[in-house]
Amino acid sequence: MSHRCSQLSKHNNRMCLSGGYDGRAFVTDCEKVVSDQMSYRLESSNAMYETGQGSVSSVQWNPIMANLASITTDSGYFHCFDTRVGGSERQTIVIKTNFRELYAHGWSDTHAMLLGYGDGSLCLFDIRRPAHCVCTFADPHVKMCGDIVFDPQRRFLVNFGAPGFSVWRNDANCLSLWNSDPSNVSPAQLRSDAHYKQSGAFLLTGGRQHAV
Repeated sequence: MSHRCSQLSKHNNRMCLSGGYDGRAFVTDCEKVVSDQMSYRLESSNAMYETGQGSVSSVQWNPIMANLASITTDSGYFHCFDTRVGGSERQTIVIKTNFRELYAHGWSDTHAMLLGYGDGSLCLFDIRRPAHCVCTFADPHVKMCGDIVFDPQRRFLVNFGAPGFSVWRNDANCLSLWNSDPSNVSPAQLRSDAHYKQSGAFLLTGGRQHAV
């Protein structure tokens, strides 16, 4: 796999979900990999998921359901599956969204999902009603979405992208712009053929949360 994105599970930090440019996603038990290497085993198996829809653009673990993983593809598809089940028995939700260049996604709660696109637009929908988009809106400070990160309590989210980032308040899936990157470059200074990717995480320090 040509690696592109990865995320450790917040429920079990042994488990890593990763995706690549070849359209495949892997669920890896990191502790097992280390154990196999210490035992001089040449290979360490992991679970593979084939999208069949091009490059994997982002991967996420569900914040509540520990075994539920999700991935998106550049071609505009959203996949959600149970990591405990493999092969033909795996129950998978596959949704073709409205646009291509689906570069980022994040869970705002157990069932609500926020999608981020290459044109800076954001789409909120419920996986229980995938045909119905709750709302679609544009981020005034981000021209291209690169990564969507919610804080552990799901009260805020940061939309990392180009040319900067924006911070949104999340109140029961009602999103309102809270702050933005003061060092944003003017969108006019971005070359149309340039490739940008920003990502980040929340750092917990002394009871306060800081995005980095």
